Amino acid sequence: MLRLDTMSLERKNGFTSLTVPVRLPSQAEHFSQSKSQLAAPAVLLVPDEGVYLSLRLPRIFQEAGVAVDLLCLRGHPLARSRYVRQVQLAKSWRGIEAGVSDYLRQPRQLWQKIIVCHEPSVRRLLASLDPVEMKKWQPGATTQLAHEFFRGKFGLPAAAAQWDLPIPASQLCQSTDEVMAFGAQVGWPVMVKPSDQLGGNGIRKFDRAVDVEVAASKLRFPLLAQKFIFGRRVVIDMVCSGGRLLAWLSSYSIAQGKGPFSYSTGRLHRAMPGLAPLAEKIAAHSRFEGFCGIDCIEEAGSGRIYLLEFNPRPTSAWRFAGHCGVDLSGVIKSWVDERDTAAAPLTLPSGREIQTHYFASDLIRCVRQKDWWGLRHWLPGTHSYHDVPWDDPGVLFAAAGALAKGILPKRARIKRFSVEPRPIFGGRGPATPAAGIIFGKDDGAPI
Repeated sequence: MLRLDTMSLERKNGFTSLTVPVRLPSQAEHFSQSKSQLAAPAVLLVPDEGVYLSLRLPRIFQEAGVAVDLLCLRGHPLARSRYVRQVQLAKSWRGIEAGVSDYLRQPRQLWQKIIVCHEPSVRRLLASLDPVEMKKWQPGATTQLAHEFFRGKFGLPAAAAQWDLPIPASQLCQSTDEVMAFGAQVGWPVMVKPSDQLGGNGIRKFDRAVDVEVAASKLRFPLLAQKFIFGRRVVIDMVCSGGRLLAWLSSYSIAQGKGPFSYSTGRLHRAMPGLAPLAEKIAAHSRFEGFCGIDCIEEAGSGRIYLLEFNPRPTSAWRFAGHCGVDLSGVIKSWVDERDTAAAPLTLPSGREIQTHYFASDLIRCVRQKDWWGLRHWLPGTHSYHDVPWDDPGVLFAAAGALAKGILPKRARIKRFSVEPRPIFGGRGPATPAAGIIFGKDDGAPI
């Protein structure tokens, strides 16, 4: 264990990694890199637990001339990415959240933006930051209505009423009796959604009142009950700033990892200009900053769109933006530099339609669901697009390990390995912590 100034550093395999932050830096501290490197705009990225959301974000930002520094747990796949300038490690998600909070209190901001992909951390930060800290990260959340809208499903009905958003009939229920009464009022089937679970987990569909009674012991209240809408699931990926929609993608979810209500592993991207007013309205009212998205349902027969959920973090489809004909470089520069632009929001060109599949989650889905016919989309000549990171070997190697873990029997799995961060800025020396940016005392709490 080495000591540098007041930072605790651990040295292993030739690399030096920040592991236990203990204090905030003084204004005199700064990066031990060249002035030209410091002059480049930079963002701090807190990735999701795997790489489902954040897999290609470092490359997207580098192509826009914006450096990416990573704040993550030890062993995270992106720590090996060639598109990451610098890696800083924390012991737990709670430690990361405390560090972000500490950083936002500083008068001098070394990153233009902070991007948090780990949704539980997003929710906890929204619940814990004070107004001064919140204004530097998500200024829209300083209003009560937008704050509740960002925090979860329970804030959707109030925001929909105030902002005139199309949502299914909804009610916050505290008991099975209230769920059954709601179903009798709006008609069955009914969906129930918990506020504290993500990725479609905990969502249940009830076709009749007796089904609610049978499942009563497994339900945790309060729950949001919604009228079930038969139709196709639509996803809108958005980049917003200052109440404006800068770019957006529209798609149908055509494959899901763990059932019809879970995360997408395949999308059919299609130009849907009729969705623009909804996306622009959410950007204007919420004033969300950065990458976000909404889940909708397109009702069968009528084609009417209903808003189901707002996702206050980067969504997964931006890795395919180039294939969709959307160049994000200018959008990212405008957002990071906070430049006003009157340009119309970027979106898919009229008539553009492509099918995309996610590495490695779609391959894992095909094996686990025994969808052997679905594997054809990964063969040459099928006109499907994929996101295998051939240009980022470190991340590819880590993702391949996740793929093996997901599809092999437990007895055949390789023991989990830890990925140590590479030297920053492409150099051969040990990685140096950024400017003494210290990420709060780690409380060691689990996820």
